[in-house]
Amino acid sequence: MTENPFIINYKADSNQMSFLQLLSARAEQTVTYHCRNSIAYNNPRGNQRKSISLMAWNDLEIQNRGKFRYSVDEDGCQDRGDDWAKTVFKIETAKPTRLPVVDVKVEDLGSPNQFFRVELGDVCFS
Repeated sequence: MTENPFIINYKADSNQMSFLQLLSARAEQTVTYHCRNSIAYNNPRGNQRKSISLMAWNDLEIQNRGKFRYSVDEDGCQDRGDDWAKTVFKIETAKPTRLPVVDVKVEDLGSPNQFFRVELGDVCFS
């Protein structure tokens, strides 16, 4: 059976994850959005209407605005060029039950010649 490339899987089961979250005071994770002709955060004019959203472990939506936000360490996808680029998002929280990220909502997709790939970093509990 082939794994579905659209499903996010972690090696820890839900019991292990709950235990890590319970014993931790903080958590952080990076999400790298590799893009070709697709915006991840800012468009060339600085508009953020097509920014991606991240779904937290506890079903909270983490966005570019609002109460639950991510930061952007690098925004290489704003130019929408034909070359591959990347945007790096970072989630840092004092509520470990929010991580890891379990889903990604992409807004700028559907036009011809648009491609993306999502790379989830390790979750660091402390």
